[in-house]
Amino acid sequence: MGSSPAPADTTPPTQPHQPRLAGLDALRGLAAVVVLLYHFTDRYHALFRFPADVPPLVPGGPQAVALFFIISGFVIPLTAGRAAGAADFLRARAVRLYPAYWACLLVTVGAVRALGLPGHESSWPRVAVNLTMFQQFVGVGW
Repeated sequence: MGSSPAPADTTPPTQPHQPRLAGLDALRGLAAVVVLLYHFTDRYHALFRFPADVPPLVPGGPQAVALFFIISGFVIPLTAGRAAGAADFLRARAVRLYPAYWACLLVTVGAVRALGLPGHESSWPRVAVNLTMFQQFVGVGW
């Protein structure tokens, strides 16, 4: 009695796992924090009637935006290269982006409502559309 040959492995080969570039991750995170602080302080006086002669807490916001997108333009294709396909890549991006976006959106809406910032409130339908991240495509404001 002879033994039958083992079935061929039909699973696609996986790419070797490349380690994350910790230095670039840290620099991108720092750039994101600078952008956040810049946005918070650059227009604070105009939005909340604070004295206009106070300089931004963290200068360099526009440069930090550019740095963030330059680094992202380098690392996102590396992530895409590790994905099993387009659907896998899009799923991973959604899982990474949407929870943080939803949390920030809901905290902002809650803070505006709790602090009573007239002129900055949003209706619940507008908030619901913003939860999709597609508000600009359907003509709804931020």
